[in-house]
Amino acid sequence: MKSTIAELKQAIADAKTRHDEATKDVKRIERDMKEFNNNKDSKLAELQTSLDKLKKTLTKSNASIKPLQQEMRDAMVDAEQCGGDLSSAQEQLHDIQVTISAQADEIMNLNEERDRVKDAHDIAQANLQDEQARLSGFDDELKSIESAVRSKTSQMTEESLEQQKLGHTIEKLEAEHSQAEKTLAALSKSYDWIEDEKDQFGRTGTPYDFHGHNMSECKATLKKKEEQVSGMKKKINPKVMNMIDNVEKKEASLKNKMKTVIRDKRKIEETIESLDHYKTDALQNTWEKVNGDFGQIFNELLPGSFAKLDPPEGKTISDGLEVKVCLGKVWKQSLTELSGGQRYGPETFL
Repeated sequence: MKSTIAELKQAIADAKTRHDEATKDVKRIERDMKEFNNNKDSKLAELQTSLDKLKKTLTKSNASIKPLQQEMRDAMVDAEQCGGDLSSAQEQLHDIQVTISAQADEIMNLNEERDRVKDAHDIAQANLQDEQARLSGFDDELKSIESAVRSKTSQMTEESLEQQKLGHTIEKLEAEHSQAEKTLAALSKSYDWIEDEKDQFGRTGTPYDFHGHNMSECKATLKKKEEQVSGMKKKINPKVMNMIDNVEKKEASLKNKMKTVIRDKRKIEETIESLDHYKTDALQNTWEKVNGDFGQIFNELLPGSFAKLDPPEGKTISDGLEVKVCLGKVWKQSLTELSGGQRYGPETFL
């Protein structure tokens, strides 16, 4: 709007300049006309005198009269042209005045529009400042939330590590408990008296009072048993239990990995299904667009006909497309059923 106002002001200045020049031309033309009217008699007398002289010399030089006649005709034409220029200048002056008045009204309207736009701009600026203040508050709140999220994430990570440690401890205890149960079951199976005497284990006054036994004697007995075990190591494998423990740990690890693989498989299947839906939608949209353009282009190449791309009967567009052509009301299954002239345009296009 400011640029328009500047252009209008420049146009007004140019119009004033043209108006001043036209006014000067009008004054000059009026002055010339006035001088012509005031000196018309004297000029006519001079012309008459010249004419008498020319008549006397007419017989001597006819050729010199023609330039004077032409000059006189040119002067009359100039006078008529000056009158026409004066009328044109007056009309131009009136048009300029009308234009100036219209431009003044337009400038007034533009000033009013500028004030209105300025008021709207001030209101919008105030609203913008309010929104910026609100966004600043949201930024502070977002920063605090992000800080809390980082803290909770760190805490969750630590708790996850602790949970993993506890899980490993539980697995180890379960393995030890399972091993103890197996050992107990093996001992009970090997020694029938355990099942009968187990109710007395740990009781005072019984042979199974473990607190009343002499530890030195027990150690000596243990040493003898160890010697016996050392002698039996050549016949049996003492690492079988450790091997079983390792196998059980590997089994637990493989079960966890199997759960992870199953979970990842389910995610991959969901992703594949989503991609299949996306592919089907994209293929459907592309087929609809290409089918419409193909029919329109075919109609331009062979007026009065129509063509389309349809999947084979009983199949979908992902299995392939076939060209079907309609001539009048008859559908052709392919381009090979068309005549030579009908095939020329479409086959050249394809």
